[in-house]
Amino acid sequence: MELLLSIEDLRVYFYRPEGVLKAVDGLSYRLYKGEVLGIVGESGSGKSVSVLSILRLLPANGRIVSGSIIFDGKDILNLSREELRDLRGKDIGIVFQDPMSSLNPVITIGQQVMEPLLWHNLCSRSEAYERAKEMLGLVGIPLPEERMKEYPFQFSGGMRQRVMIALALICRPKLLIADEPTTSLDVTIQAQIIRLLKRMKEEFGMSVILITHNLALTTNFCDRLIIMYAGNMMETGRTKDILYNPSHPYTKSLLDAVPDIEVDKELIPIPGTIPNLIDPPSGCRFHPRCPNTMDICKEEAPPLFDIDTDHYSACWLYRRA
Repeated sequence: MELLLSIEDLRVYFYRPEGVLKAVDGLSYRLYKGEVLGIVGESGSGKSVSVLSILRLLPANGRIVSGSIIFDGKDILNLSREELRDLRGKDIGIVFQDPMSSLNPVITIGQQVMEPLLWHNLCSRSEAYERAKEMLGLVGIPLPEERMKEYPFQFSGGMRQRVMIALALICRPKLLIADEPTTSLDVTIQAQIIRLLKRMKEEFGMSVILITHNLALTTNFCDRLIIMYAGNMMETGRTKDILYNPSHPYTKSLLDAVPDIEVDKELIPIPGTIPNLIDPPSGCRFHPRCPNTMDICKEEAPPLFDIDTDHYSACWLYRRA
């Protein structure tokens, strides 16, 4: 498979009056062309920050302090502002979790979907209109020509998210980042949005990074998963291996907390809360909440140990003697 994105030892810190918050602290992974990668973890684990770093869309107090981000042969961290603007929307599209705050309330839907094409000078205004209308139809907006003239408040939550997907895909990017795209939607609409993303991925042949705290959404969509906790990678591997043969205690805890209507099982919440990343725990960051804590867990951060083919776990339980 051909490599599209390579992230090595990424560290993203936020500088606050009370101290330095280490939101992402040493993340490395690769994404191949046509692949779907899921990044899963609780709120505050660094998932969104890690992908916003790819587009260098961090808040003013955020800094990428070390590491490298290579996208399609380009060093993202060394691109000029003009080069970044050319990359955003054209080669990398993003769908945010709250479409109402992402869409401009006083500009028509048609104008907003057309804008990336016009910004990047990819076609004339009349052609942009036709392509926007076609894309709205592709993502399941009924009567797209009529709805092009409407405003975001006239659309339901699920329809606004479809508009966001159309906007992200209008330039046919090589990579689509979907940052918690179903968070504010009910379960039925969530399933529809994931099916739509899957169909669009197959139609355009692009790569996808799906950010979610819901493991169930990754089942039939993602090829590989990364499990993140408190800014660190806990486990990574093929989706079926993570879901059916989890190795890290944190991954097992996440799965234990997922309800299953087909199986009568007790839901087991994860005790405690995500630590303060201004002053994170020593050693493994999960050790204060882990049922398998050993002395070494409190003293040294574990490396990624080989579990199986393309399956790795950052847990001292797999240390070889």
